[in-house]
Amino acid sequence: MQAHLGTQESSSPPSTHHNHRGRLIRILNSRSVASKTSCMAVQRHVPKFQSSRLDNIEDIEQYTHGGLHTVHLNDTFANGRYRVVHKLGFGGFSTVWLVRDNVKRRYVSCKILTARNSNACKELIIHEHVRKRCKHHPGYSHIAHVLDHFRIQGPNGSHTALVYELAGPSIKQLYQCSGQVEGNRRLRSDIAQRVAFQAVLAMDCLHESEIVHNDVTSSNILIRLEGTSNWSQDDIYRYYGVPVTDKLVVSTDTSNRESAPTYVVEPAKLSIVQDHWRASMSIMLIDFGISFVASTQFTSGGRTPLRYCAPEIILDKERPSKYSDVWP
Repeated sequence: MQAHLGTQESSSPPSTHHNHRGRLIRILNSRSVASKTSCMAVQRHVPKFQSSRLDNIEDIEQYTHGGLHTVHLNDTFANGRYRVVHKLGFGGFSTVWLVRDNVKRRYVSCKILTARNSNACKELIIHEHVRKRCKHHPGYSHIAHVLDHFRIQGPNGSHTALVYELAGPSIKQLYQCSGQVEGNRRLRSDIAQRVAFQAVLAMDCLHESEIVHNDVTSSNILIRLEGTSNWSQDDIYRYYGVPVTDKLVVSTDTSNRESAPTYVVEPAKLSIVQDHWRASMSIMLIDFGISFVASTQFTSGGRTPLRYCAPEIILDKERPSKYSDVWP
């Protein structure tokens, strides 16, 4: 019996051991294959351009077919009507430029979409929807409106360009103060109340039009500027700073050269513009790139930054709504 028991004790554990060992080997092998596949995918994605010394610029790898349009200072659009003076900013689907309207003799902003996002331009649809429904709402004047739009044909495709009123710094930029902890600067209480009231009016106008903005952040609330049409180009550079550029170098074959500008431009530091907005302190809600009509099906084409998301969006993965708009 002892021998029989000994046989049982010596035969069973090795079988279990071999099963566990085999399973472990299979897991490790599968992970090794996945890791190699991942590494091969990373190796295949070779950056087309060398990194710029400028930090605050668009994703330069988007200068490809279907991507961003190549823009240089002093470029002209719409048969010479608009001339590029400075850069205002960029996003995941566009770059935004300060341009001179040579017909109406004023400065405006020009948002140029990527080619792949230009055919079904949501912003034009949203603005037309609001104009028809709530043009006489008191909040209508605090919404950025499309003044003009046109197409630009470039090496990366056909791009939609949207012209808006030129505005000053965003609320977020006003909070940023050089040499101090970010967010250390605060609006005076009476100004903060005025800004908040106008923002509520703008949101109410959108919601009465059944529009969900879906990206209400401090970056998308701008301060209006007064009297900019009388500024010279020297005035623009005095208040916005002289454009800072950096040569864009192709790191792979030279066939990518035409798809990108010869240099990139750093956005203007708008927080220095102060004297020209203090008097009126009127705000303007911008960026309707991921907005939608509440009654339509929401298709995710972008997302509000996590810090501004309503709890139901984060926890329950619910679709954005008019209620989540007012959470920030």
